[in-house]
Amino acid sequence: MVSIETLKKELVKAHESRNLALNEVSEMKSTLTLGWTRPWLEELLEAFFVAAKCIWLLHLLAFSFNPVLGILRVDEKH
Repeated sequence: MVSIETLKKELVKAHESRNLALNEVSEMKSTLTLGWTRPWLEELLEAFFVAAKCIWLLHLLAFSFNPVLGILRVDEKH
């Protein structure tokens, strides 16, 4: 089992790498239009970043178990 301190360190590293990625995306947003003539909607960017954060936290949670969890699946009927 992973200690709380190890998880805290991993979350700090994840937060730092996430901030770097967000900065890169912001820079890309200003230079890359992909044929999009309007500015990106802030709501769209915020939704993307929230989703990315949730996926990253789920990834960290899955790898905090010993042995590491396999693929998480939800029954189709739920």
